Amino acid sequence: MAEGLGVPDTWFFSRLIREVDSDSVLRFNHYPPIILNKDCFKDNHNHTKVIGFGEHSDPQILTILRSNDVASLQISLQDGMWNPVAPDPLAFCVNVGDLLQPYNLAWFHFPEHNTIVQLG
Repeated sequence: MAEGLGVPDTWFFSRLIREVDSDSVLRFNHYPPIILNKDCFKDNHNHTKVIGFGEHSDPQILTILRSNDVASLQISLQDGMWNPVAPDPLAFCVNVGDLLQPYNLAWFHFPEHNTIVQLG
């Protein structure tokens, strides 16, 4: 992984798989589509509700996302504005997680991000 990212010092990544007491883990999450009556997503003022996962950073080392051609990921850059990430059905989006931040890897940016899906 380090070589693919162009990281010259690979000791950190090697430790993750070689150390006996390593707590590294691989987890898969799947969020199935929501199929409900569109009217149930209106509030009392007829505003469309949204669902998603609010502003956060990822606690692990890397998060690998597949958009499934759904525009839901947004990132916040230095200006504090939320910028949509265009979905690409042929690509993966890789988020650098919090565990890499203490190593001061200057070539990575650790953006806050959220997911939001407009319903209705």
